[in-house]
Amino acid sequence: MTKAKDLTQEPARSPRTRIGGYVLLARMADKGRATINGTAGEYHFDCPVDNILFGFKGVKGAEVKPLLASGASDDEIAAWLDTHGTPKTAAEITAWGNSIVASSPYNDPEKRDWFIAECERLGLKPETATFCDYLDADDRASFPHRARGKSVLVIGLDPALIDFSSPDFAAFPGMTAAKVLAGLAAADDGMRALGYDAHQCLIDFGQTAEAVVTAQLQRQQFDCILIGAGVRAAPSNFILFEKLINVVHEHAPHSKICFNTKPSDTMEALQRWV
Repeated sequence: MTKAKDLTQEPARSPRTRIGGYVLLARMADKGRATINGTAGEYHFDCPVDNILFGFKGVKGAEVKPLLASGASDDEIAAWLDTHGTPKTAAEITAWGNSIVASSPYNDPEKRDWFIAECERLGLKPETATFCDYLDADDRASFPHRARGKSVLVIGLDPALIDFSSPDFAAFPGMTAAKVLAGLAAADDGMRALGYDAHQCLIDFGQTAEAVVTAQLQRQQFDCILIGAGVRAAPSNFILFEKLINVVHEHAPHSKICFNTKPSDTMEALQRWV
């Protein structure tokens, strides 16, 4: 049975965290479990942010809440979403998630003034900040005792795009997109538990990778940048890896750089440098 967080003492997980490919799910689940447990604090379950996810899948918060009350795990909730509401392919879930992570209220005339004011309060640049940037920054401001002040970026291949049967990924036997996503979610939890201001940046095999990483680096400075093993270790990604190193060198010259060998040793890699 999954234990509820005490959201009066720690923040809900980042909206960027993906469970079963779904962004927003981890944060929604944290808030739902805490609401049932009476430890939600200032967080609200079934709020407009949660309903972005519910609306995408065509389900209601009232349908999800009993699942949370039953003690269902994150993966079980993702599996339930897969089989309920509006059917979505893995590619559609990934594309939707990418659009949510990249979206910004600054581009909405009705929300722009509010977003500018909130960004000023939190020290963000409204022209480049995303809504996820805002939620993460608001969490840090609400729980200053949790932060060590070290901001880290983890760059990795979007697992939904990887052919794990390819010889390039023979070094990762038995690996699947679901296992990688679970590992990324666990790493995100681990980084935040250690007090890092953690961000994940999932990229493709080169079509937009440089632009995506550049945009992330232009939005925020990072104390350390980790480039994942899927980029670094696969021979066919050699040029992509080289390009990313140069993007980091150009846009984040003062950031430390580190590498992991799998999602589970991400914290170890970061702690070597920050």
